[in-house]
Amino acid sequence: AMLDLNRAIQLDPRESQGFVQRGQLAFRLQNPELALSDGVEAYRLGDRSIACLVLTGLGYVAQGAPERSIKLMDEAIQINSACLQAYTVRSVAAWVAGDDARARADAIEAKLCAANSSSAEIALPLPPDVSTNPPLTAPLSICLSDFRLPAHRPKPHTHVIPRLPAPNRRPQP
Repeated sequence: AMLDLNRAIQLDPRESQGFVQRGQLAFRLQNPELALSDGVEAYRLGDRSIACLVLTGLGYVAQGAPERSIKLMDEAIQINSACLQAYTVRSVAAWVAGDDARARADAIEAKLCAANSSSAEIALPLPPDVSTNPPLTAPLSICLSDFRLPAHRPKPHTHVIPRLPAPNRRPQP
């Protein structure tokens, strides 16, 4: 699939959906750098679809820029006020940024949206400096019927970094 998406982008680099689909696949393959760059490129090309906004928002969370993610999720929620993914990503971004009240409020909104959704689970990749007990071996899966986040949050960064930092296993207060 990655080869086909690379070829599609090569054939028409002005078509944003190739970037969105490749970015979504990159997240599944645990390549948040490519996912973020593809989401940003699709957004630059004028794509304001929910898929593009959520992809780019996830990329910003993975890169340690939760404030940018929150702004994109605000935009997604303006487009669709019942967007389960946007509330979930904004909740995680707020949690990473240290805004527990907003994270809880968005988690509640996500639960309300999930009541009308056929799928109430979203798998989100965690930044590598999040430590949990017991350690997570797979991407964090947030089940909205029982919303829980790891006990420790990553340190927020003030800018998007080109590469993810090496894992830091120190618990954060």
